[in-house]
Amino acid sequence: MERKVYLKSNSYEKMKQLTAAYPDVENGGLLFGRMNPSWIKILDVSDAGEKAIRTKTGVVFEVNYLQQYTQERLREDLFVIGHGIHIQPLLV
Repeated sequence: MERKVYLKSNSYEKMKQLTAAYPDVENGGLLFGRMNPSWIKILDVSDAGEKAIRTKTGVVFEVNYLQQYTQERLREDLFVIGHGIHIQPLLV
């Protein structure tokens, strides 16, 4: 199945900032938004958390931070649609 992916500009800027903040190690977070069979809309992204363990080969998320962040997004009717690890999205 092929879907169009839409990335909100402020989410892209947040990804760039988080990537720049950790240039020598992996970083990641959760992707929040909406999706249906035709499209995926990425409307927000999280950090891995202040206490996350980042290395050159991976990241261990701070679970408490992600649980709290996810609860806040759910109140906005946004859902976890995936996770990203040191991603460089392509905008078209």
